[in-house]
Amino acid sequence: MSTRHANLDTAGARRCARAALCALLLGGATAAGAGTAAPLVGSWKMTLSDGICSEIHRFDAYGGSVVVSGAARVEGTYGVSAKPDPHGFYKLDEQVVHGNGKPDCTGAVAREGNTATIYVKVHPKQNQLLFCDTPAPDSCVGPLERVADEAPAP
Repeated sequence: MSTRHANLDTAGARRCARAALCALLLGGATAAGAGTAAPLVGSWKMTLSDGICSEIHRFDAYGGSVVVSGAARVEGTYGVSAKPDPHGFYKLDEQVVHGNGKPDCTGAVAREGNTATIYVKVHPKQNQLLFCDTPAPDSCVGPLERVADEAPAP
């Protein structure tokens, strides 16, 4: 992982929060026949560069997700590609099912029905993730660290 991903700038923090919130709050494993979510299943945490606000993303094995970011709590569904592409990126499709209407770490509010597609790069040890706008390292934010299940279950 590069240092770029360890310390997010403001734009990166916004992109990460948006992608992460969409991705992990919408989460799910084999939703809509999308494949296996095994490397994603569990809870992942990232503290933004301000050092104050953190996000926790939890993916269950059944295609459900919960994201807690700032005052926001977002529940959703997700589908993930069965295998990574040749460069190691998984495609993650998400949809917001329910949000509490409160702002996340960047001030954004998730809306029910919103969908997003992001790309996820899983560290070989499966202890870190990057969230990416495209399947390219220069579009990624993170890392998110695997943690004990701190987030409420979906």
